[in-house]
Amino acid sequence: MLIDLYAGGVQRRFAHETGISTGMISDLFNRRENKPGLEMIRKIATTYPQLRMRWLLLGEEPMSESENKGGTQTIEREEQPPYKGASPRILAVQVGPDNEENIELVSVRAAAGYASGGFIDHDFIEKLPSFRLPDAAYHNGSFRAFQVSGESMQSTLYDGDWVICRYVERWDRDIQDMYVHVVVTEENVLVKRVNNRLNERGELALHSDNPAYPIQFMDGQQIREVWVAVGKLSRQFVNPRYDVTLELARQSEAIQELLEFKKNIEGKKWFQ
Repeated sequence: MLIDLYAGGVQRRFAHETGISTGMISDLFNRRENKPGLEMIRKIATTYPQLRMRWLLLGEEPMSESENKGGTQTIEREEQPPYKGASPRILAVQVGPDNEENIELVSVRAAAGYASGGFIDHDFIEKLPSFRLPDAAYHNGSFRAFQVSGESMQSTLYDGDWVICRYVERWDRDIQDMYVHVVVTEENVLVKRVNNRLNERGELALHSDNPAYPIQFMDGQQIREVWVAVGKLSRQFVNPRYDVTLELARQSEAIQELLEFKKNIEGKKWFQ
């Protein structure tokens, strides 16, 4: 009886996750139906992308790609067009054996290959180092970390820092003005503050935090991916109050010098 109840619970959960009717699943479990139809296999493959099609269709081991690849696989997901008039995009991501996405790291060295097509290449994405963060905020969406190169974003980001980003699906709607984003073009991976002008002029305005760098204007047709910064990993431990503290110390010294000067003046007899 307990086994039957457990089996029934598993079947109901499976039906709920896949969208397959409990009747069809019951027929398979009770051998009233010998094998699943194509539509059922499609629903199973969509719900559990880690399962190998050859296992589903032919019963060939291994059951999942993760068994063959040390616990990590790469899947691709078709996204909606990022803005009006654009083509749909494919996002390739690493997925662990628990079917949860990893956070891949794109180093400065890997950036050129990533921009030139690696961002949709299963093999390229699969070879990127990856990690997880325990904060629940990093489990709601797709995340990737990009290494910063150069001085254009100082004093917010420094050369060698890692900026952790969430994937932006709808550029025209979800790119927030003057937030830090990673913009992937045909040639580069750029870390900039962005003004969203896609709806008005079909372009993004890219700003550097370092005032020595000019504003860049990027045509929407040149953009391949956009990620919004949500955190960072840094070797720099910058004190944001350092300049204020230093200036206060200088002013204090100047005031002290004036007091000493006043004291010296008051102690002298100017008229004999």
